Amino acid sequence: MVKPKDPFKITLQDLVNSCQGDTVSSILIDLNGFWTYENREVLVTNDSDS
Repeated sequence: MVKPKDPFKITLQDLVNSCQGDTVSSILIDLNGFWTYENREVLVTNDSDS
């Protein structure tokens, strides 16, 4: 998702360059963010059914 220059660490610049920094930080810091990302396909399906 981020594709850092150094495979052993992710820098702030790697997050900025990937345009996925908000998603990655939410997954790492916030349980609700992690759960939402892991269940994104189910949530989209449920929204379509409503």
